[in-house]
Amino acid sequence: MFCKNCGYNNDEDAKFCINCGTEVKRPLTNIETRSNNQEYTENTIQTKRKFDKTYLIPLIIIGVLVIWIGLGLLINSIGNTTAPSIEKSNVTTSAQKPTSTPKLLPTSTPTPTPTLSPEEYKVSALEIDYFELVREPDKYLGSVIKITVKISQVSPGGLFSTPFYAGYEDYELKLDEDSTFLDKRWYIPGLIEGDRKIIENDIVSFYGSFEGLVEMKLISGSKEFVPMLNFEYYENLSDVN
Repeated sequence: MFCKNCGYNNDEDAKFCINCGTEVKRPLTNIETRSNNQEYTENTIQTKRKFDKTYLIPLIIIGVLVIWIGLGLLINSIGNTTAPSIEKSNVTTSAQKPTSTPKLLPTSTPTPTPTLSPEEYKVSALEIDYFELVREPDKYLGSVIKITVKISQVSPGGLFSTPFYAGYEDYELKLDEDSTFLDKRWYIPGLIEGDRKIIENDIVSFYGSFEGLVEMKLISGSKEFVPMLNFEYYENLSDVN
């Protein structure tokens, strides 16, 4: 085996050159070369597998986080979107019975609590002709008025209905000696509590806010539009007699 440094021909099993002392390396045979190449390939494969296992889990975690953040941003953008403005219409429904809540025509605003004393409030109340109110309800909507009626019905209300009084202004119009014509019907929500309740056939003056017309379905099955009064004070004239 020749020395690469000085060219001296050494024995085949020599590790160092006898002439110059340089380390002598025996050239690899084909079998040893293939073995070394195979070992290198296996080491490369194992290193690659180890690399895949080392970085695969973090990559999965990062991917999940990216998706989660993206969904969060999407949901947040949807939640912050301004909803379109919807204009409400004055939708009304017909009452099924005289004891059910009637339909308001037109929709009215809640009656404010009077700031006047009871006597001042009563003095301020207007007495407006019934048919004038019916013809031009919008003109008098919210006006403080006084009405005097004969109570024809006292409804305690129910689970889905409002308690109310029904009464007539012209309660003494005689058709003949045996019958009375009742005209100018009113719808008056709310009932008086206490010992002296209002009952049917009482003559009562109510003071309150005119709230437009309501549609009522009568026992006969017919419908009619009648004025509505949210009263604040009342006087039972039957107690005086």
